[in-house]
Parts: sequence; structure tokens; C-alpha cells
Amino acid sequence: MNTYIYPSSIETARALILYIIDQMSQFPIKTFHIAFSGGGTPSLMYDLWANEYKTATDWERVEVYFVDERCVASDHPESNYGLMRSLLLNMVPIPCSHVHPINGGVKSAEEEAERYSLLVREKLPNLNGFPAFDLVLLGVGED
Repeated sequence: MNTYIYPSSIETARALILYIIDQMSQFPIKTFHIAFSGGGTPSLMYDLWANEYKTATDWERVEVYFVDERCVASDHPESNYGLMRSLLLNMVPIPCSHVHPINGGVKSAEEEAERYSLLVREKLPNLNGFPAFDLVLLGVGED
């Protein structure tokens, strides 16, 4: 495993975006299934991606999933999907069918967890009996 250290959170976010773009260029026909968390850590990345790397990304080949989502409606201030939608998804030409939010405000947490688990199993490639994301980005918050 390689460890990378960058001088600032902006440079870290840029390096991560460039890593994703580079991986996509190395596998030009592959669809990339990426899971995102929310909070303050990825919000900087979303903003940079929308403003500096929007045209460098082949959005037709990106499928977006969510991890560590809160059980709130998408317009709630603590919704990870709502945050990503406002900072990135509304700014880039990603097909709506490639964005898979967790519907935290619609059903019970248990029902939604079951629905989302089935969706992930249907959409993602299978690796040794488990759905396999290409990348899972987790935040590092105070909690």
C-alpha cells in the first residue's frame, strides 16, 4: 500500500480527483462504481471537481453511490446526497440514472437498507460473491 501526504486539503482533493480521472483513462470502456460519504471532508472535493475538473471527467462512465448516509430527506442539511447534489451533481453532465441516492427520508432505515443492498448487488460487478465498488471514499470527521 502506498501512502501519500499533501501539503493541504485542497491539494489532497485535487490529487484524488486526478487519480480517479487517471484510472478512468487507463480503462477507457469501464464504468466506474464509486461510493461517496458526506460531511466536510468531501465537500471541498465536490466543489473542485465541479469547477476545475468537470470537463476532464467522462461522466457517462461514472455511477455514484452513497455510504454513511443519514436517514434524512435529500433536502435536509445533513443529507450527504443533498450536499453532493448541490456542489457537484447539479454542475456536471452525469446522467440522473447513474446517481443512486439512499432515500433516508422516505422509508424506515431497515426498509431502505434492504432496498439499497439489493440495488448495489444488482448494479455492481460481483467479486467472490460480493458487490465490488471501484472506489469507496470515506470522510474523516470529528465523529
